[in-house]
Amino acid sequence: MTMLPILLAAAMAFPDGKRCAVTYTFDDGLADQYEVAFPMFRNAGLQATFFPITDKVGDPKGLKSKAERGTPLMTWAQLKEMSDAGMEIGTHGASHGKYSKMTRQEVLADMRRGKDAVEREIG
Repeated sequence: MTMLPILLAAAMAFPDGKRCAVTYTFDDGLADQYEVAFPMFRNAGLQATFFPITDKVGDPKGLKSKAERGTPLMTWAQLKEMSDAGMEIGTHGASHGKYSKMTRQEVLADMRRGKDAVEREIG
């Protein structure tokens, strides 16, 4: 399945001259987001936002969830390349922990650690 029709929808004008607004976001920092999605967005001249799990960046084993098990994660070099190409890099937290099971202080610390990592590695 191609994403081109979806990507082009972001650039379509409505009859009254207004433009639609579409936000594309990708969680976890899976390597296939770099390999598949990033080139499509870059080639279409569109921006997307990627939210890696900063403690896991570069992990070749991937995540533990069934859906994503074994899918390698992007490296900092790949994330930097994407940022340099106009993609936005945020953070999906440092640990991908269950915030509902963490204390407020633990959540804040995890969020800060993720933010600090992105700022340090991406700028």
